[in-house]
Amino acid sequence: MVGDIFTKAKDQSILLSLGREIPVSINETVITTGDTFPEAGQVGGTTLASREGAEKPLQGIGFGTSKSFSPIKLAVIVTVGDEFAKANVDGLYTDLAAKLSGAIARAADLAAFHNRDAITGLPLIGTTASSYVNATSNRVELNFRRDAAPDLVDQLLAGVDLVEDDEAKNFEVSGFAAVSRMRTKLATQRDKNGNPVFIGDYPGSGAQINLRARMGNLFGVPIAFGRSVKGKLGAYAGSKVKMFAGDWTQLAWGFADEIRVKVSDQATVGGVSMWQTNQIAVLAEATFGWIVNDTAAFVAYDDAVVDAAPA
Repeated sequence: MVGDIFTKAKDQSILLSLGREIPVSINETVITTGDTFPEAGQVGGTTLASREGAEKPLQGIGFGTSKSFSPIKLAVIVTVGDEFAKANVDGLYTDLAAKLSGAIARAADLAAFHNRDAITGLPLIGTTASSYVNATSNRVELNFRRDAAPDLVDQLLAGVDLVEDDEAKNFEVSGFAAVSRMRTKLATQRDKNGNPVFIGDYPGSGAQINLRARMGNLFGVPIAFGRSVKGKLGAYAGSKVKMFAGDWTQLAWGFADEIRVKVSDQATVGGVSMWQTNQIAVLAEATFGWIVNDTAAFVAYDDAVVDAAPA
């Protein structure tokens, strides 16, 4: 039943496909950020004597500052009838493992993007209040009207500028994350020369526009699609966000252990005995941690029309 459940979770997660994977400890994890690198300069002039006889420049090197974060536990239990599991009608019981891994993947995305719990809809407990992507102060309101000025392409590029124009931080947008409905909006967009700015799969895949592609290409960098961008999952009403763009090296994530699936016909779940009611309880759990080094590395593209409570 379990199969390669971790791979299934990675395939279904936007965060896990764009962010930077790091080792995460079961307790506190410490990482180093903000390295300072030395620069090389000219020695002497153009003659051999001046080059070899002059002092060489001295530079320093810094390995950044340390930041720490602690992981959270993600878990879900579902119960099914014993007869249902044994009959495995239409492979539904076998498919349960993929659905549980998908729940873990969406919970991880919702945590890193919005710092929310899918079950309660409330902010996560004990996490750093600013260490999630939607905490960024870089915001662009998207106007989807065809006669909008500036047009959608220029609006998206304006968001990229918000991230990259700060030369002191030297961020580079390495990817986009968008709600699935953005595929149709992007499919019609052209640059000033009439070339499409969106490709449904990576260049060279043979697909130019694929409205079911989970990954694509926008302005030459990857774009991933999923519901967790807006955050409308479980009990959380969601936000106005339609897209994120950013330097995804600034978001690091990791699992402190493998995603585990446990099955029991003896447990008591919510006061109900699985043995007495002839049911099976299936538990999926994982210890997951992440950190956003600098929220200025990201920009959020908000819908100008308020259709849900803001994050």
